[in-house]
Amino acid sequence: MHFSLPVGVSVAGDPLGPDEYGYIALDNNDDDVLWADAPEYNWIEICPWEDMRLFDGTALDILVGAEGDTSILIDLPFPLRYYGEEFSEITVCTNGWIAAGDQTSLVNQQNWVLPGFDGAYGMMAVFWDRLHFESRSDGLIVYDDDDSDRYIIEWLCTVEDDGEANQNKFQVVLYDPDEYETATGDSPILFQYHTVNNVQNQWEANARASTGISSPDGMEGLTYTYWGQYDDPCPELQGGLAILWTTVAYEETGDISGQVTRYIDSTSVENVLVTTSHGFLAHTGSDGNYHMWNVALGEFDLTATAGGYGEVIIEGLEFPEGELEIE
Repeated sequence: MHFSLPVGVSVAGDPLGPDEYGYIALDNNDDDVLWADAPEYNWIEICPWEDMRLFDGTALDILVGAEGDTSILIDLPFPLRYYGEEFSEITVCTNGWIAAGDQTSLVNQQNWVLPGFDGAYGMMAVFWDRLHFESRSDGLIVYDDDDSDRYIIEWLCTVEDDGEANQNKFQVVLYDPDEYETATGDSPILFQYHTVNNVQNQWEANARASTGISSPDGMEGLTYTYWGQYDDPCPELQGGLAILWTTVAYEETGDISGQVTRYIDSTSVENVLVTTSHGFLAHTGSDGNYHMWNVALGEFDLTATAGGYGEVIIEGLEFPEGELEIE
């Protein structure tokens, strides 16, 4: 029997992060077995002039028909708990971002990485870019969904590329931390994308949108995308994408992988249950291989069990630096 214990690396199906505080980004393409909190895409229409709306939201007073960068202060119906701090109000900007507290003096359209030197502190950038509100069908809408303990903000806007207006429609959903639990007690934050045209390419405003979060002190955060670049586990911004920003109790983890074979002839054994003494498990595939992701570090025993075979236990295993192989 062979076991290998490499330190885990991000692959498709894994979340982005964590940052130093413990924030991660899960999307609706992540493995919902390994990541039970992975979101489902479920657009919540709040625009009062959309026929298929679920709720009648309130359109904020912004300049429609011209480029008018605006930031508006919103009182929240519940405290937003963000990076361990509580905020009773947020700033909502026409350029695709919100921020904790009163930062209405900022209307940044020129996007950067997060955290970065040119942006609001405590920013939540849903689609931070040079956005336009060209017609009466565009708008910035808010809705307090008291029955579900959540607050929704929706942008209907365009970005320009070679003089052509390209429609975008996205939203952020803030959740009451007293009703929706996270590992650190912070508020879950959901980004949803209905229509995406990430095509802005004007040199003075940076190409493509930025998406991510930053802490209120500007020292921590995660960039999901900037200038059209994505980390390995992050799918591109597109219609039907949901990104959940939540927290984990920060601890180091590793992956366990290996192959179960017959001692007598080294042939692989399928459907073997492999368990650890601290609660992680996997089954072998047709090739005898198994994999456990994000296993808590520390000493543990490993057990392999299959019908028709005796139970095999290896005691006193521990994650080392690098890789451990046991024959």
